[in-house]
Amino acid sequence: MEFTRLAKLTRTKPDSDDPVNPRTISIECITKFKATIHLSNNSLALVWTPDGARLLSAGSYFDPTIREWDTSTWRRVGDPWRGHTDKINALAVNSTGTLLASTSSDKHVRLWRLSDRQTIAIFTTAVEVQCVAFSIDGKRILSGGQDKKISEWVVPKHALKDQVSEVCSHSC
Repeated sequence: MEFTRLAKLTRTKPDSDDPVNPRTISIECITKFKATIHLSNNSLALVWTPDGARLLSAGSYFDPTIREWDTSTWRRVGDPWRGHTDKINALAVNSTGTLLASTSSDKHVRLWRLSDRQTIAIFTTAVEVQCVAFSIDGKRILSGGQDKKISEWVVPKHALKDQVSEVCSHSC
């Protein structure tokens, strides 16, 4: 899925009319981030919302915030999201685009509601958390840390209820 979203910024083209072969494909830059989008040199994570309308970026030890970008204008949306106290290592958005999970070297997995940027759950680990993903059904968060183990976290029921009502308000 990330590659599909990335294709909005880059596209591949065969170097000849021959059938596509991975060795003969080059990448052509379509968009460059301009001054309107500031990613620090230490931005560690990027994730698209499922509809492609937003890009979220996460910062370093010196700037442990999450920023939201409008992909039609490449301008930042609102103030940075604050909560982590150390570098943010990974971001994941659920399949409905209503929840964001973030992991950090502060040993926390945070669950955020995208609509109002509020933290709705914090899961504590014993080690730095390096990666994160939602389960297919969106009811669990999986994270991996420096202990080389995968942890499973249950998304609180109230977050799932919020998700259903938010999706319904947009499509019902």
